[in-house]
Amino acid sequence: NSWYASWTSLAPTDNCIITDVRIENEAEFIKDNDGVIIQIIGSKRPTKNSDHLSERGIDKSFIDKIIKNDSTKTKLKGEATKLWKELTGNKE
Repeated sequence: NSWYASWTSLAPTDNCIITDVRIENEAEFIKDNDGVIIQIIGSKRPTKNSDHLSERGIDKSFIDKIIKNDSTKTKLKGEATKLWKELTGNKE
């Protein structure tokens, strides 16, 4: 996974967002580095007919927060921004 290799070589000290975590070793790495995993749940998610490891998702025990994406893009952006501010302490 390219972000995983980049992350381990750079070891960022600032807050960052990883937009796609599908495999448990990725989730473990994030949690081991004090990261927070947020799941976005859509109301009309298409069903995937794949048994591939990357399509199964990560164990629910890794998930810290859930955002429901059941309305508009504006509402989703507002929920994500609110959570980002909460997690980073950014009051702007």
